[in-house]
Order: sequence, then structure tokens, then C-alpha cells
Amino acid sequence: MAAAREKIRPLAELVNLEVNETKGKCGVLKKMIRLELDDNFIIVPPGETVSERHFRNKAIS
Repeated sequence: MAAAREKIRPLAELVNLEVNETKGKCGVLKKMIRLELDDNFIIVPPGETVSERHFRNKAIS
């Protein structure tokens, strides 16, 4: 993780942001990178505004 921190720090400084780390699972991030888009994702076309209707059909388990 130290190598990743050192790579991201210059970018964070460039845009005046603080680097924060949070422990957790990366499953959703991995799916996004692999374009394995399932019900965990809401796809909004470019130029369209995100609204409540995008979330209406999402069932809560």
C-alpha cells in the first residue's frame, strides 16, 4: 500500500485534495474496472441528469 500512496500523493497535491484510506472490500470497484455492470450500478447516459427515477427500480434486499 505504501507504493500506491506514493503514486497518488502528487495527484492529490496537484488538485489540492487530501489522501484518505478506508479499509474495505474492492468487489464493486473490480466489477466497474472489468465492465461487469450488474444491479449494483446505475447507468446514466452522457448529458443526462441523475434523478430519483434512476433509483426507483432498485430493490432493497
